[in-house]
Parts: sequence; structure tokens; C-alpha cells
Amino acid sequence: MKKVSVVVPVYNKQPYLKESLESLLSDSSENIEFLLIDDASTDGSLSILENASKNDSRVRILKNSSNLGVSSTRNRGICEAKGEYIGFFDADDIVSSGFYQTLYQTATHYRKRPDMVVGNLTIYGGLSTYLLGKQSYTNTQVEIPNVLQPYLPFSLQRHQFFTKEVPSCCNKIYHRNFLKERRFPDYIKEDVYFHSWVSHDAKRVVEDRSVNYYYCVNHSERDNSAFKHPCGDFIELIDAYYWSLLKIGDSPLLVDALKKFQCQILESFLHQCVCWEIPYPEKVKLIGTVYDYCVHLDPEFQSTTTDLSLKIIEMYQQYLVANQNPTDDIRKIEKRLSVLSKIYPRCRS
Repeated sequence: MKKVSVVVPVYNKQPYLKESLESLLSDSSENIEFLLIDDASTDGSLSILENASKNDSRVRILKNSSNLGVSSTRNRGICEAKGEYIGFFDADDIVSSGFYQTLYQTATHYRKRPDMVVGNLTIYGGLSTYLLGKQSYTNTQVEIPNVLQPYLPFSLQRHQFFTKEVPSCCNKIYHRNFLKERRFPDYIKEDVYFHSWVSHDAKRVVEDRSVNYYYCVNHSERDNSAFKHPCGDFIELIDAYYWSLLKIGDSPLLVDALKKFQCQILESFLHQCVCWEIPYPEKVKLIGTVYDYCVHLDPEFQSTTTDLSLKIIEMYQQYLVANQNPTDDIRKIEKRLSVLSKIYPRCRS
């Protein structure tokens, strides 16, 4: 059996892929396999993967017949992996030399293998609120420090880990038996909801922050065009939240923390409202609906988003001044909003 399988979903990453693979394959261990899964790329990504396979016998290339998305691609990798531990790597990021080998060696120090081994994660580029709370950074580098006390059981530190650890699967390796019944949900921000699940279920978690995973936000964040018609995305995010509740519903501390996480995610999407190509009244209505929902989840949310409330008022005033005529798109947006209100009746209709 291989020691570690590293699953790498690849979809149209040609500008970054060569450099990323060079860092990944710099690990000298022969007991690591790299599952490079092309998710039906339309650029030159597959050619780069094939060249990597020719030069390194540890590389296995898999191909999706159609674009399945990162969650389904990672889940396929879990099924195909042969390693005792499984790691996940984004095809536009970088790892320090020996990253996976070091985490595996840390795991072997324990008679009972840990469910999860956590390495250091360094974020560089512009940061979003769902990664580091309310903080905002531009073109900077942030390291995530230790969050666990080595001599305390994980059961006593579960809440600390869930709230302080960045919700990414990429700076961690997971024991294959632990992942046996666990898969990534097919939602936006899938890492956050996966993080809530594994944080709840894990029995043994250890850290080794001596090696770095470099997570590039600028490459990984969604393009602004994804927010032009956002109602469906909000519905999906709220569905993902209720999916997570099914996984951790017996842990009140984690549920409370998840509510705050959820509000941060929704708020980060709300701040993209300048990119929404929908009429002003519908922007105001959608923001108000999501805003009320956040206040319902976290009563303290209202006091931390005064700037957002002012933005709503300003947007509506601009609409009144412009006196824009409604378009046919209003009916479509209203229909989608009504779906949101029916599913979650506490929201503004």
C-alpha cells in the first residue's frame, strides 16, 4: 500500500499548473502517488499533466468525460486512491518540499493512527471574509498558527479546532478509513461544510506546522461574473448550511460556530452586489432577504454590518433618482426569491 495519495482536480489551470506541479512533485518519497484528474479541461492543462506523467512514475492521470466540478472530482480521487492517507491539492497552489512525506511521518509517531494530520497553511493574495473572519487583506501573506495543545485529547479541543483552523482540506491528510464513508458535498464553498463534518467526527487530530501549504486566494476565488445572477448561489449556500446541520446537529458548540461561519460566507457574497446585473429593487430585496436570514442565525450579525445597511439604502436611493424602468428579468428574479422565502419562511418575502 502507498503511504499517501494526493488527489489533484484540474480544470483549466494552464497558467499556473506547471509551477504548481513542480512544487508538488519535488517530494522525493517513492511511496506517494499523485492522482491528477483532468475535469474535462478546454485549455492546455491535460498536455501539461501528460508531460508530468512521462517524467514521474508516481503520477497517475484520470480523465472525467465531462466537467463534474471539484467536489465530484475529489470524491472520485478518494475512490481511486491506494494510499493509507489521502491529501488534496489545488492545481494553482504550491507546497513546500516534503510536505506530504512529513505529515505522514508525523502520523507514524502514534500507535493509533490519527484520523487527520494538519500542516501549516499560508494564505497569500487578497483574502475573503470566510477564510479569516472579518479581517481584510490585500496582497499579503498570512500564516495560520497552531490551534491544538499536543497533550490534550482532541475531544476537548474540537470547538477550538473548528473555529480557528482555516476550513481547507488542502493542508491536511486524512486516513483512508476515516474517509471511507465521507465525501465532499456538491455545494459552493464545499471546503467549509466538509470542514464542519470532519471536525465533528474526528477522534484523533495532530498538527505538524513545520511544512507549508501555500494557498493562493487570487487564483482560487470565483470570478466576478459568477455573481451576476446570485440568487441561486444564495439558495445553494443555505442548502449547504442545513446539510451541515444534519452532520453536527448533536454538538451545540459547533452549531453555534457554524452559524457564525455561515453568516461570514453569506456576507462575503453580499459584498459582491456591485457585480450583480439585476435591477436595483431586486438587489435591495435580495440583500434584505439574506440580511434578515443572517440576523436570524446570529443576532449579533446586525451590529457588525452597519456599512452593509447603508449600502442597501444608498442603492435604493440611486434607483429612485435614476427612475429605471423594470425589465423582464424582474419576474425571473422575483420567482427565484419566492423559492428562497418558501424554503426558509423566516426570511423576508
